[in-house]
Amino acid sequence: LGSRGRAGGLAVAHVGPQIVMARDGSWQLQGCQDELDGLLKCAAPAQQERLLAAVRAEQEAEGEALRALYTTNLKRLQREGVVLTGLRATRQGQLFRSTVWRFSLPPASRSPIESSSEQSRRRSNKGATPDEAAPPAAGGGSSPLLPYHKFRASDNVLLSRFSTADESANLRSSSSGGGGAAAADTSRGWGSGSSSGEDEDSVDGLGWVVEGAVLEARRDHVLVALDRKASDRLDAQLAMPGAARVLWRLDQSVKDVTAARQKEAIVRLTSWSSGNRAQDAPPGEVLVRLVVAASSSNAPLIADQPPLWVRDPQWRDMARAALASQTNLNSSQRRAVAQAMVKSFTLWQGPPGTGKTRTLLALVCVFLATTSLPHARAAMGPLLACADTNAAADNLVQGLVA
Repeated sequence: LGSRGRAGGLAVAHVGPQIVMARDGSWQLQGCQDELDGLLKCAAPAQQERLLAAVRAEQEAEGEALRALYTTNLKRLQREGVVLTGLRATRQGQLFRSTVWRFSLPPASRSPIESSSEQSRRRSNKGATPDEAAPPAAGGGSSPLLPYHKFRASDNVLLSRFSTADESANLRSSSSGGGGAAAADTSRGWGSGSSSGEDEDSVDGLGWVVEGAVLEARRDHVLVALDRKASDRLDAQLAMPGAARVLWRLDQSVKDVTAARQKEAIVRLTSWSSGNRAQDAPPGEVLVRLVVAASSSNAPLIADQPPLWVRDPQWRDMARAALASQTNLNSSQRRAVAQAMVKSFTLWQGPPGTGKTRTLLALVCVFLATTSLPHARAAMGPLLACADTNAAADNLVQGLVA
């Protein structure tokens, strides 16, 4: 965190991109007019086409993998963890415009495909972490542990009716080597879409399917958010005669919210947030777009530009002290935070478990500590921590609270 822009006590003339103070006290990025001229005309459309193709390819690959599973029998789907069957539905509450439903196994029930060790752990409720231990179910008592599954927060799921007779038929077909009946039954979940048949709202109908999003996945239950229309349909099902006997099924879906958000962001690459002119766009938007979208050798130089507040010696002293107080960082993480503090744009990459979230939280804490300087607070503005999935945003919130 040394001083920038001076050598041997003499001012050094900047060549190329640089951040300067405007007359009104704001900052501007100068020396990038050539990149700006070609950004929306050439660079952004080319990148947009490439990124959209990548997102579509990823979705298609996920869809093909799931379709391949759904040509097999129900037992295979359960072992792969993409289906949960025999569930009870209980209204849990409201989350903004969505209704939250709790799906769990009925009391004294277990999956017929569980191993002996899973059966033993279910009886004793041992072997689970504190977060995995079954909490009391709504209305008292506790729910049996769910079998193995891959449902995670923010996953999109399909909800449909299920009967134990269907499960038994599938398991018999699997054990005898036959796949026809099983494949027909398993196809009711993924990819079947909403039913428009006459028996759509009958308890014994097989075509009733609605979509939802997983809010929480625990060892004994899954919380699913349904929009108003889907929740009303589920309420209507539960109000019908004989509904107490109805069990439910959850299937994974490839219609994930993350891909939709990615596409929306990619589409916006070819326009400025404030109109068609770069001059009207916030300087931060201009800087980030030039770094991530412009095809220019100047991109690293733009990213390395120090923000205005970094040039304040008092801010640097406070930042050094704040970084020194972050005792849970290793040497590479501490170096990453120090470098990110004096640059306008930083990208960290690394495999799972390398501490990217911990490092990001330390950077946020350092920035927050330096906002006690009034002039720094005015120059920095609000600090926004965001992520492309609900689960990742929850990790940030939990880390900041801790």
